[in-house]
Amino acid sequence: DVSDLFLGRARQKFGKYPFVRYRQLDLERDPVAQGFPAGSFDVVFGANILHAMTDLEAALGRVKSLLAPGGFLVLLEVTRDQGWFDVTTGLIEGWQHFADDLRTDNPLLPPATWIQALRDAGFDAAGAWPAAGSVAESLGQHVVVARVAGDVPGEAVGGPQALTLSAAAGPEAATPHTTSAKQQAEDFQQRVISALPMERIELLRDFVRERVVEE
Repeated sequence: DVSDLFLGRARQKFGKYPFVRYRQLDLERDPVAQGFPAGSFDVVFGANILHAMTDLEAALGRVKSLLAPGGFLVLLEVTRDQGWFDVTTGLIEGWQHFADDLRTDNPLLPPATWIQALRDAGFDAAGAWPAAGSVAESLGQHVVVARVAGDVPGEAVGGPQALTLSAAAGPEAATPHTTSAKQQAEDFQQRVISALPMERIELLRDFVRERVVEE
């Protein structure tokens, strides 16, 4: 996150997990200059973050630069403007500060535009769920998944890394209560490596759905 507010809350919630790191990341600037090495993450997660960028096209390029070959970007984004936003989130400073050709009168994008923007940014494949015609579309939120071209290395040292847009996580501590989670991550990584390219999106979608149900 660009402020300490959510990072502080995350420290309280996940304080018992010594392998979690909390750092600021401003996607309006070059991540490498902020200490985030290019191509060093297998998965980047973000929840209602990217629509807040001034130039979304540039921000997508910066996020893509963080991902290793075969890496995934997983987003949860509000995809439909609601009238009541004008008297709630619409009053937040920065809601209307976008300055790209993708947005018109509000900073939100429909699923099809997200997919096209991700492809234009150089992602190899992209999709959004719920699918068109689903009753879940009425929620006005979508999970958007995109993949960087390339093959995932057969052996990832220390297992996969993941970067949320508010915290970076890495296997820095091997403790009894993290062993099971690490093994699950390694098993899932192997399933993704072994799957056909188009099957990998389906695997990732099922993985995200299971995590949401657990929450």
